[in-house]
Amino acid sequence: MQNYSCKLLADKLEITFDPAPLHSIGSILEGDVKRFICGSFLHNWEPPSWEESHKNLQKLYSIEKPNHFFSASPHEWLSLIETQSTKGFEYFLNAGSALQKKARVQDFLLAFGIATNVNNPEVKAEAPTSESKRIDLSIIWHDENNQKHGLAIEAKFQYKITRGQLPSYRKHLQKQIKNDDKIYLFVVSISKNSNLIRALSRNTSWKWISWQHLLIEYEKVRSTRHDDKEFLRFRRTLWDRSGTRKTH
Repeated sequence: MQNYSCKLLADKLEITFDPAPLHSIGSILEGDVKRFICGSFLHNWEPPSWEESHKNLQKLYSIEKPNHFFSASPHEWLSLIETQSTKGFEYFLNAGSALQKKARVQDFLLAFGIATNVNNPEVKAEAPTSESKRIDLSIIWHDENNQKHGLAIEAKFQYKITRGQLPSYRKHLQKQIKNDDKIYLFVVSISKNSNLIRALSRNTSWKWISWQHLLIEYEKVRSTRHDDKEFLRFRRTLWDRSGTRKTH
């Protein structure tokens, strides 16, 4: 049954894999992806060529990009918590010249599927609200028509979303933006648990994305010109953290 299910998934994605070239990055693949790629069904599968395997890896992880974060060394002593992760993005998205900040923020938004021209971005972790709460990561910007947009991110590893938390953040952003079409609300977590599923069902304006999917989407669109070694190491450390089940 497992072999049949895995083969159906592979056929649906139109992807086949040779396990051999995965050895070099196997240690950083986690969870369902690792089980899918390295599962027992491959033992009964005729291996594709190296060229085909490499092409599939490029498709999945965008590994053809120069200086991919997979090649960076993580901070092995650090197990990031939510506030450290959002503070890290605040630091790196705000770093450097105005041109670099604009490029990084624009690419970060694109990783969420938000295609927009970014002017005067304001990136803030632990952004205070009028109800004495704090949005994990808030990004406010203006587009080419000087229209104001806002993104609120609720970051989770293991802590639960409390009742009233997401509506409070949405209400705060509505006061700032005054246009629901220009408000973007995301929960980022390792996976969907029952608490998150219930919270999203009560707050349908919020969307969900996993940490690892977000990191790969950013990798696909990032400008290599505006990247640097420490930002790479941060993303690699976050990738490793978001593939674990540690609690804090």
